[in-house]
Amino acid sequence: ILDAEGAGPSFKLFSAARKLLPPRYRLNRANYRFIGGPSLIDWWVDDTATRPTDAGDEARFMGEGKRILGNSFYEVPQWPEDLPYDDATVTHILYTPLANLMVFIRRQIEIETERRIETDDYLSVGWFSNDFAIAEPEAVVVIKNVDMCGTAWTGCRTAGKDVCGPSFHDLDTADPA
Repeated sequence: ILDAEGAGPSFKLFSAARKLLPPRYRLNRANYRFIGGPSLIDWWVDDTATRPTDAGDEARFMGEGKRILGNSFYEVPQWPEDLPYDDATVTHILYTPLANLMVFIRRQIEIETERRIETDDYLSVGWFSNDFAIAEPEAVVVIKNVDMCGTAWTGCRTAGKDVCGPSFHDLDTADPA
């Protein structure tokens, strides 16, 4: 878990999230995505569009910021972006492969219909709910307390440790025989 402490998104924030990924999952970083709400995508497009490059032009015309540090963003339209934190409203961002999320869809669809006499037609509204679970929680980095309107996060994090891998101290003290 990486706590942005109410700061806004920045290149350094996403770099720190990548560093916190345990080493055994780093081979799969090409499949990782930053998952968040529409404000996250808008921030990246705005940041990219201010650059006088081809990527900046494409962001202005297409509304897409492409990738950051080799990873793309995944927008979830209903993602909560108004969680209370101190005196601000914040959101959380996940850094994980989409395959790590197991989606559960409730099959029961609810439909309500009403007749609108003024337009001589019917309005039907249907909805269903879904949820997701994480298959491998240790393969996820959660960036919490990100204020999408806050000052850019400028902290630093060192690489995460892998509790399952060998340490270099073990190699230094190993018996050469």
